[in-house]
Amino acid sequence: MNKAIILSFLIGLFGYSTELRSQDDLQKDELIVYLKSGTKLRGKLIEWKDKESIMLDIHGNLISIDQRRVKKIVQGGTDINNKVSNYNFQEKGIYHQFTLNFISGNDGPRANRRPGLGAAMSTGYRFNQYLGIAGGVGFDQYIFGTDERFLSLFTEFSGFVLKENFSPMYSLKLGYGFGFSDEEAGFIESKGGYLVHPAIGFRFGQNKLKWTMDIGYKFQKANLSYVFWGELREQELLYKRLTLRLGLMF
Repeated sequence: MNKAIILSFLIGLFGYSTELRSQDDLQKDELIVYLKSGTKLRGKLIEWKDKESIMLDIHGNLISIDQRRVKKIVQGGTDINNKVSNYNFQEKGIYHQFTLNFISGNDGPRANRRPGLGAAMSTGYRFNQYLGIAGGVGFDQYIFGTDERFLSLFTEFSGFVLKENFSPMYSLKLGYGFGFSDEEAGFIESKGGYLVHPAIGFRFGQNKLKWTMDIGYKFQKANLSYVFWGELREQELLYKRLTLRLGLMF
């Protein structure tokens, strides 16, 4: 995983910005609010709580509308729907996530900068946008085409910064990885150890399915016994691998 990929990821992550709008401009004309239920409301804007609600004056009656119910808004004949939040992320409740891991290569006679791959599945409960806790199982092959594989059980903490469908996010995975052995291939014994995986990234998507992408470091403790050029070797090591992860949340 080269520096250009990492730089592009960070630019996309931290360069994200939102367009600001003026309520004063919107208050000059009447608004027509189309709800997802098919109802059409016409009135003057009184208050716009960004990403939360819109308050209209309809013939002297103040009506507050949850933005999640809004399909589109028209002002003076112009569709300003792009200024309306279609935020539909489930901030509280049970969630599931599937991820694919792309693990960077490392120097050394065994690794020779070969990358690795992995996957994980988890289920958890989100208390609010800032904190969700999940438990899951994962599989990682740290050097592709070798027996350096680990099955992990983990707990993962995650949260999101913005009340928007596109939001920066964080995650922290803590667990234990169990190693595999293959005596026929010369991999005599593989004992696992603790697993730590902090990451930052972003969540995006308009519908019920949400995508996540993050980048972080995966730390996996291991004790290996293997045959290398006819010689039995034992090695205690700590995998430290830069990891790019793509996930699907539902």
